[in-house]
Amino acid sequence: MDLDKVFSTFYTSSEARDYSTNTLQDFKDHPAFYLGMFYKLVNREDEITLQVIVENLGVDEETKDNIIRMSRYLTFTQAYSYLSGLDLDKHSNYLLTYNNPQLKKALHKAMQYFESTEEYEKCGFIKKVVDSTLFS
Repeated sequence: MDLDKVFSTFYTSSEARDYSTNTLQDFKDHPAFYLGMFYKLVNREDEITLQVIVENLGVDEETKDNIIRMSRYLTFTQAYSYLSGLDLDKHSNYLLTYNNPQLKKALHKAMQYFESTEEYEKCGFIKKVVDSTLFS
């Protein structure tokens, strides 16, 4: 479906394009986007499913362990990149009203991961986010 055709029934094509671009950019700049992407990535990381997939690859144990470790690294690093998009000063009011148990679970899971990899700067930022929310 071409969105320009849908929007052009209501607006001229340039107005529709500006409207959809501004709305999408506003959404990506909103703290809900950063928090949502963070907790979706962290909470979807399922070690059991990954282990089943790795078991069926037919590779040695060391390679299996490396694949699992790399998958966890990529998941948590990408999730942290979304979380680090938050401006704690600018988004403090939003964080105080945001109450999502999945986010709480993801923050604690990420903090445990980064403690295990000794990335304490990331732990510090996650701790600041936890302290800025209702469930600190």
